[in-house]
Amino acid sequence: MSKFHSTVSRRDFIKVLGFGAGLGTAMAATPVFHDLDELTNIARTNPLNKWWVKENDYEELTTPVDWNIFQAVGYQGRANTVSVKSEVSAKYNEDTRALYQYGIDNKVPGLSLRDMALSFGARGCSPSVPWDGPALTLGNIGNNSTFPGKVTYSPWQGNTEDNLKMCRAALHYYGSPRVGVIEVNEHTKRLFNWGKVIWDSSSVGNIDKSGVQHVPESCRWILVYVVKQEAMQNLFGTGEMEAGGVLNDYAGVTNPNKISNKSLGGASSSRAYAEGPAIQYRIMRFIKALGYQAYDPTATANVPFGVFSGLAEESRSGQSLSPDYGIFLRYMRIVVTDLPLIPTKPINAGLTEFCKVCKRCAEVCPSGGITQADDTSWEGTGPWPVNGGNNRIGFKGWFLNWQTCADMGNPWNCTQCQSACPFNSLTDASVHSIIRATAAITPVFNSFFATMERNFGYGKMRSADEWWDRDLASWKHDSLFGFGTAGW
Repeated sequence: MSKFHSTVSRRDFIKVLGFGAGLGTAMAATPVFHDLDELTNIARTNPLNKWWVKENDYEELTTPVDWNIFQAVGYQGRANTVSVKSEVSAKYNEDTRALYQYGIDNKVPGLSLRDMALSFGARGCSPSVPWDGPALTLGNIGNNSTFPGKVTYSPWQGNTEDNLKMCRAALHYYGSPRVGVIEVNEHTKRLFNWGKVIWDSSSVGNIDKSGVQHVPESCRWILVYVVKQEAMQNLFGTGEMEAGGVLNDYAGVTNPNKISNKSLGGASSSRAYAEGPAIQYRIMRFIKALGYQAYDPTATANVPFGVFSGLAEESRSGQSLSPDYGIFLRYMRIVVTDLPLIPTKPINAGLTEFCKVCKRCAEVCPSGGITQADDTSWEGTGPWPVNGGNNRIGFKGWFLNWQTCADMGNPWNCTQCQSACPFNSLTDASVHSIIRATAAITPVFNSFFATMERNFGYGKMRSADEWWDRDLASWKHDSLFGFGTAGW
């Protein structure tokens, strides 16, 4: 990758962009602070945001919502989901089986037996987390249930800021790099499934005979955190990035470079899905041990939680787009609690504006499910159904054809849109952080930056041999237990 990294200095690059003097002066004129992040984060609700990430008012999103129209998933019987026809599913399953067999028989890089074994080894090793959190008496060291069963104490007392800081510290240790908070109100209740979750005067949460989850009104805060997906690993499963270059019919495969989400790269999503519930188990148990309630009510759509809490903006591909990690976020996870927390604000990092001119994810989408419309819309354009089922209305964004995506076997069968996003680029080279900041300040260079991604190919596939022969002493993309974190 070193050959792709620019040797241009920060100063020279910023000068080329035309605002180096002002930015350089600002950076040099603040000797009391270590950096701009420290200076600008004094009054921020999320101190980990970079200096160029603007915080908006609560519920002021870069994908605006019309609350007169926007409703919960499943509102009045609307499916808001897709159903794959049995014959389509049967063909996909058979093609997938044939693909796996082909990969094993021909020792196809990325699809060989060892590649598949790695992916399968990363799957499924996760706890089952009850909607009201794990019991505190389970799994104590040596089965000694002295905490909290035989110890009496009052619930933890702290102000909302300190409580959020405490949860951030715990979640970072448990495995999540970014945390936000949404306050429960009549608007944000619509982020949960219609008819499945209600808030009432119950003192303790319960599920009634109809399967409806009753959440105590005292649980007024939604703790939101990121379940990250390893970005580099994913590139070992990506197919060729040319538009339409990925096969959506696997029968008779002869060019494995055309296959997206090969097993070796797919291990990244397998591991993320396995580790997400483990983080959920830990943070819910942590909150309950503090003396508070913790619930995980039904919410089909996870992206809105990241947008409302300021952890992301919504992207053209409909995924959470982080200013730090691009769309390599496996999903947002939540805990509803009565532990008092200060809400965090939505962000404007110029990401939605960047998506308007970039279109990289749409260019490489093999199903054609991602629109190439220039701007966001309240109505949706082309064959993307809005009122008919699988897209909620009432927000201004891009509307996907989820049906064509699902008919390809997704979300398991393709990673093209994820891999192509320019904001995924690792921050090894200083130019990447400069690009992020520039895109947030002005959209003038967005088209240029998107073209850079096409030419330099940061999201292009990597070879399987490179991964299996990697230098374990210097490779920094594995998550090793018993170690801290390095880099981003």
